[in-house]
Amino acid sequence: MRYISGKKKREPEKDTHVLSKEPLSADLEQNIESLKLLLYGCSDAVLKQFRFGLEPQTKGVMVYFDGLVNKSIVELSILKPLLIDLPKLGICIEDRKNIDSLLETIKESILTLAEVDTLSTFDELCVRVSSGDTVILIDGCDKALVAGTRCWEGRGVEVPDNET
Repeated sequence: MRYISGKKKREPEKDTHVLSKEPLSADLEQNIESLKLLLYGCSDAVLKQFRFGLEPQTKGVMVYFDGLVNKSIVELSILKPLLIDLPKLGICIEDRKNIDSLLETIKESILTLAEVDTLSTFDELCVRVSSGDTVILIDGCDKALVAGTRCWEGRGVEVPDNET
C-alpha cells in the first residue's frame, strides 16, 4: 500500500494559546521565534528586522500586518527616526542596563507619532498588531513599543452600475 508522501508537516508544536499569554523576553531572537510560531501561516504578517544607533548597533524588529498599516507612516515616522535621527543624538547603547531609558527616549523624543504606548505580553502584541498598529521590539528589552499606524483601505458606498 502506498502512503501520501507530499503531506505537509504541522510546524507549530508549541500551543500558541499558551504562548500568547507569556510575557515578552529580553532576548530579541527568542521573541522573533515566538512571533513566528504565533503568526505561522499568516501571509500578511511582516517582521522587519533592523539595526540602529551608534556602534555597537542594537537590533530591533517591527511587526505589522501588510494592508492594515500606512507604510509611509511606518517608514517616515518609525524607521527614519530610528535609523537616522537617533544616531544624530549620539546615543550609544553599550550599557544594557539603560535599555529601559532608551525605550522611554525613543517613545518620548524620537518617534513622531501621536499614539505611542508600551506593552509587555504576546497577547497584547497580537491584539494591537491585528488592529493595524506597528509593534517595535528591541534587543535587551522585555517591553515593546506600539505605534498607531492604522490605515486600511475601505470601500466607498456607491450605487452599483447595474442598478441605475
